[in-house]
Amino acid sequence: MSQALNPFNLAPDAASLAQSWLASMKNERRMAPKTLQAYASDMAQFGSFLQEHSGGPANIAALTNLEASDFRAYLAKQRGAKIESRSLARKLSSVRSFFRHCERAGHFKCATLAAIRSPKLPHAVPRPLSEEQSDR
Repeated sequence: MSQALNPFNLAPDAASLAQSWLASMKNERRMAPKTLQAYASDMAQFGSFLQEHSGGPANIAALTNLEASDFRAYLAKQRGAKIESRSLARKLSSVRSFFRHCERAGHFKCATLAAIRSPKLPHAVPRPLSEEQSDR
């Protein structure tokens, strides 16, 4: 499968699952095009990480056997690239969504992903209006 047909940097069997995942998000969940782009990009980054991490494109068997340390290494690499917590949480959400899709469709299950916690997100406290703003 060429890079144009396999934008996820995964082995062909896993890449076809990623394609069906995106199609289901588009058709069944009716996600916005920009959201689909972001999720596809996140999955491609995860696939690239797995290529570097394991020495080749990940196939279904490799995805099934991923350990919590593999997911943590991915998050650590992203954090090292100065990715903010919100973006990191979305990237993890994308990967989780893909794995849930594969599990629901009966392709494979990777139970270790449940052990990974999302990064803590900063809570913005609302600021009161100034008198001037209130008068306007």
